[in-house]
Amino acid sequence: DFENIQVKKDGTVKAKLKSARMTLDQKANSVRQPNGTALVIHAQPDDHKSQPSGNAGDRIACGVIPAL
Repeated sequence: DFENIQVKKDGTVKAKLKSARMTLDQKANSVRQPNGTALVIHAQPDDHKSQPSGNAGDRIACGVIPAL
């Protein structure tokens, strides 16, 4: 999980995401897996408690992080 981001009213967002628990490099904790990985944006803030999606509401966007 990343920190919550704020999307502008026009639907755009610019954010720098950083996590000490994952990398894009070829390491054991890489999110670039052989079958790829998805990044999902939810409609509401994550409460960082509820599972599986932090009570963050509908999935409104996603993107693919391609395999190496």
